[in-house]
Amino acid sequence: SWLELVETFCPPRQREEAMVVVIGERTSLLRDEPITQDEVFQNPYWHYGSTLFIVLACFVGAVAAPGVAIVWSICGSFLAFLISFILPSACYLKIGDDGATSSSSSSSSRSGCAGEWLWRWFSIVLLIGSVIGAVVCMRQTVMKL
Repeated sequence: SWLELVETFCPPRQREEAMVVVIGERTSLLRDEPITQDEVFQNPYWHYGSTLFIVLACFVGAVAAPGVAIVWSICGSFLAFLISFILPSACYLKIGDDGATSSSSSSSSRSGCAGEWLWRWFSIVLLIGSVIGAVVCMRQTVMKL
């Protein structure tokens, strides 16, 4: 049965969060995801209103743009920096923060690492520099239009 499969294959943490819902002959596994607890998700007016706003804003932007090349140049000027530099350095800093606070024994052994502060400093400088570069490049692209 589905309950046996859940108990067999789900880790204990997920087993506690998971619940089996039987509707007629169909059985499905649902999770208690954090998104379902969000106020915007539970309120249909906010949910559908924000979705409608996003769709309408995209539609107006698409109609107002004189050509697809302009949209590509604006998106490309910012997204190139975002994917190449901003996200990797931000993730490195976030993972480093989580790893340092997760256990005191690992953080005490890592604190002696001479190169760790250098990598964190480099990531911070790279993050700040790439955000500035992305804003400058996007401004230049918009000014050319």
